[in-house]
Amino acid sequence: MQYGELITRSFSIIWRHKYLWLLAILGGADVGAGEFPGGNFNGLGNVFNGGSPSGTATAGSPPSFQDASNAFGQFVLNNLGLIVSLGVLAVVVGILWFLLSCVTTGALVRATAEHDADRPFDLGLAWRTGLGTFGAILGLRLIGLLWGVLVLGVLAGTIALAVAAFVGGQNATGGLVIFLGLLVLAALLLASIPIGIAFILGTRAIVLEQRGPLSGLGRGFQLLGSRLGRALLVWLLQVGLALAAGFGLAIALIPVYLILTIAVVAAAVAGGAGAGVGVGIPLGLLLLAVTVVVGGVVNSYFSAYWTLAFRRMEVDAPPPVAWPQTPYYGPPPSG
Repeated sequence: MQYGELITRSFSIIWRHKYLWLLAILGGADVGAGEFPGGNFNGLGNVFNGGSPSGTATAGSPPSFQDASNAFGQFVLNNLGLIVSLGVLAVVVGILWFLLSCVTTGALVRATAEHDADRPFDLGLAWRTGLGTFGAILGLRLIGLLWGVLVLGVLAGTIALAVAAFVGGQNATGGLVIFLGLLVLAALLLASIPIGIAFILGTRAIVLEQRGPLSGLGRGFQLLGSRLGRALLVWLLQVGLALAAGFGLAIALIPVYLILTIAVVAAAVAGGAGAGVGVGIPLGLLLLAVTVVVGGVVNSYFSAYWTLAFRRMEVDAPPPVAWPQTPYYGPPPSG
């Protein structure tokens, strides 16, 4: 395997075929960790005027924790229907996005492989491929979900047992539970590295070799076992590339964030809050669009990187099944 060619060839493919960015934006990039933004409620107390322990507001005094809790509880009760509706909507959108990603993942992998073979391919063919592998990709991801539940279960069980031990006054037992739980959790997290690599390879086996979820995962573990050095080196190179990309994006985007912030503040100072909002909304939307596109480029690159690595993982690998499921990996049928 030529690792330098692997790095440059992946970039060449995603740069020449920019519809791959769209597939990555729509959830097709299966490599890398997703991050869900969390809310920050530290400023919630600023809504309240303050209160005394007895519940009587005292001018100039900071709000007590009880007052803040009561006010928050009242807010939840007053807007319970809206909160529940938004929660249901978020769950529905999350499920639909997850299902869409099961289509776009197969589409992105197959499209990358076809372009790596220098055969004509487009978004329509990629979408049809993704629909064809949807069930197998979904099955593989549900298997991966079981591993995630196992890791979270160990963490939750450790916390529950430790709390029960400390509440019961058994401090030594609680400390032992935490120690053993952390050891098991560390082992599981360490094992997640090769298991994650096997899932990445298994996804490509499903798409390029037309396998089912269990067969694809087995193929991933088989490749990992027979080509452990190559697989780990590809992973380490990916980690290095991801760090370099993150560092480069931080250098490029931090000044942009600062400039946009200064522009919004200047508009607010000159024309009031309305002017600040009027300037901030379009700039924020523009920045969001740029961030989404950049994320699509980066994520499509790492997906292509692993697809090319899978195709080059072993010299004597069986040829991938051609789209649409012809018995050889030759040029697509004419017409």
